Amino acid sequence: MMLKHLINSLLIVSSSACLAGNLNWKMESGVELRGFEHAGLGTNSDATVSLYAEPEFTYETSQGTDIFSGKAFMRADNEDAQRSHVDIRELSWLHINEESDLRIGISRVFWGVTESQHLVDVINQTDLVENPDGEAKLGQPMIQWAWMQDWGTLDLYALVGFRERRFPGEDGRFRTLYPIDKQATTYEASNNKDRIDLAVRYSRTIESWDFAVSHFSGTARTPVLEERPDIDGIKYAPHYPLLEQTGFVSQYVQGDWLWKVELISAQQQNQRFTASTFGFEYTQVGVFASQADLGWLVEYSFDDRGTNGPSSFEHDWFAGWRLSANDPQSSEALLGLLWDPASGEKSVSIEASTRLGNDIKIAFEMRSYSGSKPADDLFSDDDKLLFLSTESYAQLEVAYYF
Repeated sequence: MMLKHLINSLLIVSSSACLAGNLNWKMESGVELRGFEHAGLGTNSDATVSLYAEPEFTYETSQGTDIFSGKAFMRADNEDAQRSHVDIRELSWLHINEESDLRIGISRVFWGVTESQHLVDVINQTDLVENPDGEAKLGQPMIQWAWMQDWGTLDLYALVGFRERRFPGEDGRFRTLYPIDKQATTYEASNNKDRIDLAVRYSRTIESWDFAVSHFSGTARTPVLEERPDIDGIKYAPHYPLLEQTGFVSQYVQGDWLWKVELISAQQQNQRFTASTFGFEYTQVGVFASQADLGWLVEYSFDDRGTNGPSSFEHDWFAGWRLSANDPQSSEALLGLLWDPASGEKSVSIEASTRLGNDIKIAFEMRSYSGSKPADDLFSDDDKLLFLSTESYAQLEVAYYF
């Protein structure tokens, strides 16, 4: 209900805006084909096909002080009914003053700087049915006020509606061992999903150094999955605990080197924990005597909860190579290797894309998962990625822009 009231309020504000201005529409639509190495837990299918569309608009008043923007996302999947969904990614009003901005509506905020994971990025809920990498995010209803001064930028957030995580269905891929019973969802907050979460962030750039300090107080976006007996067997019930998280991110440019760090100290379920990801990216400009650039990435992730925490990034290394062709087709590719030296878990990923003309984009993605335990021990608590060892896949996506 809170989401509905927020959208109605935004539409009332937009209807009273000055009619003179610039209105721009655009649309991305496409088809996605996935082929899996093995059959999944809930289906014998080793391939899926889905269609998606992402329309968006921006309207800027003639004075340039107000911007209305919206973006929707729709997907239809032939296997997983839970992956067939519609979401409002953005629907907001931005009012620009000389030293401050005010945004009201649904939006997405990104806080991370590292490649392998984004520890501090806690504003938006992960759209898990889109991709197992966790990069896709749901829209978050919010009020955001930004104050820009010479000493930095201060952002204040009031998050006025909680978005539950959407999980793959029983016939979907990347699903958990047991089905998810969303009807059994519980919250630590007394007012459940109606709690207003708060966040604050201070950021500044000093010559070649960018850094930010943030604090989040509210319901954690990542649920704890609790086993519950059911008439049909065991099911998982999502539980959303409260979270107090202080974060720090930093990027420092030193010639061809980019040094990165993300660090959090958080309190959840009466436990204080610390986690970090840090590393570098070195760029070879004009590699192989061409116009292409090659980036070398190395990162290390640590979580002091070890195997007792939900994260698989306990003491993991990431190495990657990013190739930017710098051609008219915007061709690029990223090869990544994630490795846990303690468990032997490994994940290899490839992402590549190029354009055909101005309207068509072709993207390829591959992910391979493997671990050290035998197949009959796939669900060990020590090896949190091993259940994905049956989910290695290759994906081809063709997108059309108009």
